[in-house]
Amino acid sequence: MRHDVPMLHIEPCSKRITIDEMVLEDALPFTGLERVEKILNGLSESDLKRQLQFLQWATYARYGEKNPPASSGSMPASADLRSPIPRDVLIERAVEIGKVLQETAVENRGSVKWMQATFVPEIGAFKFSVTPHDIYNGTLGIALFLAALGKITGEDSYRSLAYAAIRSTQFDLQDQHRTQLLLNIMGVGGLAGFGSLVWGFTWLSQFLDDAALLDEAHYAAKWIDSKALERDHNFDIISGSAGAILGLLALYAVRPDTDILGRARLCGDYLLANTTPNHAWKTLWAREMSGFLHGTAGIAYALLKLYEMTNDKRYFEAAHQAITYENTMFSQAFHNWKDLRPGTGYGPYVPCAICHGAAGIGAARAAGLSVLDTPQIRTDIAETLLNIEQNGMNEVDHVCCGNMAHIEALLTIGKHLNDPCLIETAHQRAAAVLARAEQQKQYQLMMKLPGFMETLDFFHGTSGIGYELLRLAYPDDFPSLAFMELPKTRLQILQI
Repeated sequence: MRHDVPMLHIEPCSKRITIDEMVLEDALPFTGLERVEKILNGLSESDLKRQLQFLQWATYARYGEKNPPASSGSMPASADLRSPIPRDVLIERAVEIGKVLQETAVENRGSVKWMQATFVPEIGAFKFSVTPHDIYNGTLGIALFLAALGKITGEDSYRSLAYAAIRSTQFDLQDQHRTQLLLNIMGVGGLAGFGSLVWGFTWLSQFLDDAALLDEAHYAAKWIDSKALERDHNFDIISGSAGAILGLLALYAVRPDTDILGRARLCGDYLLANTTPNHAWKTLWAREMSGFLHGTAGIAYALLKLYEMTNDKRYFEAAHQAITYENTMFSQAFHNWKDLRPGTGYGPYVPCAICHGAAGIGAARAAGLSVLDTPQIRTDIAETLLNIEQNGMNEVDHVCCGNMAHIEALLTIGKHLNDPCLIETAHQRAAAVLARAEQQKQYQLMMKLPGFMETLDFFHGTSGIGYELLRLAYPDDFPSLAFMELPKTRLQILQI
């Protein structure tokens, strides 16, 4: 034995293997060329379409922009602004999205993933990648839409695809070593971390009427501990402890367990220990950001919900102080809060989105009214509604910072204010989105990219749009995923 790596010599048209001076005749069942021919002959028209899409994506990905420009303020002339949109129309359009997900799913050993473009800020372009595990831009967000669609339509094919979408996540959670690696990659966050697994599996158990999925949520929750929190330097809803709180509280609402609540408190205490002198948190770019997904509004909302569950006034006081600080960044002229991201090119007040800006902030204030209801909170909500009204139609349609962000904010605020007029406005906005998509034969998801580069994830893709259409059809039965809404009671069952 030479303890080195053996070098094998194989010719494309031969079944022979040569190792140094040793020749093994007919060692292979078929030649390399025969294998390639077999694969090529087995490709279908759908395979050809997919390969062409991959090539197109690779060609155009460098030219796109993740974020939308300022709103266009225009609405398609053909938009039918009847309100509400008929339920069957909303479901029909959601089904169209579901069918695309079925056609584009890539199957591997019983699990499915999707290929899509993901924006990489460091290079200012998109990369072509497989959907990760999480809610934000991964398979779990897509699975939640598919499960909701299956619940509405009764179609087992959507339920089956939802199960297939989470199978690889379940596989990783079956082994402690794989789970630890996954935690190291994902962190604890509520939309991109283990908090998303807890929240996602909790609600999937409701959509699919499968209590066993709560066991998956419970197992993921056990990994959110002090050691995992030490690596959290984001603190926010997407990637940090605030999002973990909401995931844990969702599970606790359905399956009360003092250990789960204790882990939520551990996250809350971690946030309290990391406040700045301004009673805020340094999140993106180590800045005290405003906004829901990445900033103070989201963290304060999570602390208010934790106070509501524990009656620990420390969380209430921290949330109240944080909101007070965030309001120092408000501009009456723009009806909006400052966006402190560097180099966006939009100016300090342009975004009205769930990630940054008024839509997320105002909806978070409304969702916290059961705990914190003051004249200033009501003013913040009113300013958000003014901002949404002034923004009009956006250039992009997705949930993060497009038209669906405004629609979700209107639904959430309308629900908590018990204001049917806001729900009506949400339907009007949705009618315009659907009319434009019908005219253009596509939803607008990324700027400066052709329509065939359709992303499918929840926050920047069509699955999020489909879910919002189901929310419009059944606003009391499906939770706000964008704002990580909690189940109302332990025995909450969808009445559809």
